[in-house]
Parts: sequence; structure tokens; C-alpha cells
Amino acid sequence: MLFSKFESVFTQEIQNICSQNPDPSHDFAHVLRVVSLAKKLGAEEGADLEVVVPAAYLHDFEFIGKDDPRRSMASSLSAQKAAPFLKGLGYSDSLVAGICHAIQA
Repeated sequence: MLFSKFESVFTQEIQNICSQNPDPSHDFAHVLRVVSLAKKLGAEEGADLEVVVPAAYLHDFEFIGKDDPRRSMASSLSAQKAAPFLKGLGYSDSLVAGICHAIQA
């Protein structure tokens, strides 16, 4: 699975984002809970884990504080930031599109 090759990269990137933008409700433990649940539910439902798992890691890829007027755009901004990051890791355009759609949904 492609995502397992990059889980350590996702983890490091998200740890950096969380450490630079401390928010107790969106900390690194939150991301790990989301990823764990996404893996479990994705496997149970037969979802494409190559899409679901990276999307779970990157769903808060662009930190937007709760008081930021762009808060309602957080998912879209995270998807926009995730696309070039994923392409840089070698993800195909079709997987990037699916992952970004999942982040926005």
C-alpha cells in the first residue's frame, strides 16, 4: 500500500504543523484518532484506504484558527495545500484528486 510507505512523512508533517499551531482540539492526538478511526471504518466498509488514510492525516494540513474568518474554508485550504505535497511524494493525479475530494468532504 502506497500510504504505508509515506505514513512516517505524513506523521512528521502533521507533528510540525501541530507544534507550530497549538490547538488542544486539533492537536496531534486528534489527528491520530482520526487516522485510526478512518483505517478501521475504511476497512470495514471496503473503502479505498489509499485515499482514506492520507485524507485523514491531511484533513487539517492547513491550520486555520477558530477565530480566523477563513475557518469555513479550512477543508478546502487543507486540500489545496495537500495536492502539491502529495504530488511531490509521487502520488498519481487520480489519487491526489480522490484524497483532496475526501479532505474537502
